[in-house]
Amino acid sequence: MGPLLLDHQHVWRTYVNAGRLRGVSDPHYPEEWIASVTEAVRPDTGQHEGLSRDASTGAVLRELIEADPVAMLGARRAAAGGGLGVLVKLIDAGERLTIQVHPNAARARELFDSPYGKTECWYFLDDGSEHDGGPQPRPCVYYGFKEGVTRERWEELFRLQDIDGMLDCMHRIEVEPGMVVYVQGGSPHAIGAGCYLIEVQEPTDLTIRVERTTPSGFAVADELCHLGLGFERMFECFDFTTTTADEARKLCVVPSREVSSDEVGTRTELVGARRTACFAMERLSFASSGTMVLPDEDDFRILYIVQGSGYVAAGDGAERVEVTAGDQLFVPAAARGCAVTMSAGAEVLELRGPAL
Repeated sequence: MGPLLLDHQHVWRTYVNAGRLRGVSDPHYPEEWIASVTEAVRPDTGQHEGLSRDASTGAVLRELIEADPVAMLGARRAAAGGGLGVLVKLIDAGERLTIQVHPNAARARELFDSPYGKTECWYFLDDGSEHDGGPQPRPCVYYGFKEGVTRERWEELFRLQDIDGMLDCMHRIEVEPGMVVYVQGGSPHAIGAGCYLIEVQEPTDLTIRVERTTPSGFAVADELCHLGLGFERMFECFDFTTTTADEARKLCVVPSREVSSDEVGTRTELVGARRTACFAMERLSFASSGTMVLPDEDDFRILYIVQGSGYVAAGDGAERVEVTAGDQLFVPAAARGCAVTMSAGAEVLELRGPAL
């Protein structure tokens, strides 16, 4: 069994894109879901979106996993019964996303009967734009409550729809390519306009929104704000802990850690067990043309080709998949000793599910 090249599943959202996703003409499709077994339901049409497929056969990834969970996920993960346990997205923010929160695992179980919350992590990509702090300021994110913010004040700002007031309650953090930001479930946040990023998260689509209208003027339906909880109970999803600016940065900005390096390139941990058990993400940076071998473990991998070209092959070399920038792959657990061979300057992200 070899690696699977997947199609590009684009998903409707309330916000608009900046035109950086290939094959997308509708601005309300700002996300590409990667190796996804999680469904999104478009609220206006009821259309189901987001399930990844094998690019060559059209087979649905979720069904391939269900048909042979041991080969696809590995024996331990298959026995645990949690499935893939992770969702990866490419996000192209053409506007600031609405101020929102996702429940942590405990709240998700209590309020939505979900085994997963929506803790997430962002890795910011370089789209080639110049941001010098002048006419095009650096992209930013908003994260966590400042000191002095209370639930009562937050609910009042929501009722007034005082968006500037709500933004002022949160820490504004400028971001740049290569930066990693971790968002624990329960933390209020918003991705700023111009951000281009890979998001790895728990596999749910649980988002509470406190803006009734997006920055571009799209009216957000009540159900998309409170997800059926109602406008009072939805505030139970927020963690109203407050922090200083320095404390907020320490909580959300994740320092990278070099794992290994040789003449071919460097493996860097972007997020992992030091921060969360929900998922892991590493970066393979190729200093020269060559091969880097994935860890020989009985577990799956998700690969996203950030830049460069080359091929990915199972350990026996029998099944080889040609890849280029923007491609995504699912590497089954049975594809032991999988090798990634890329051009000089290439960058590949390797993503994994919850710790076993």
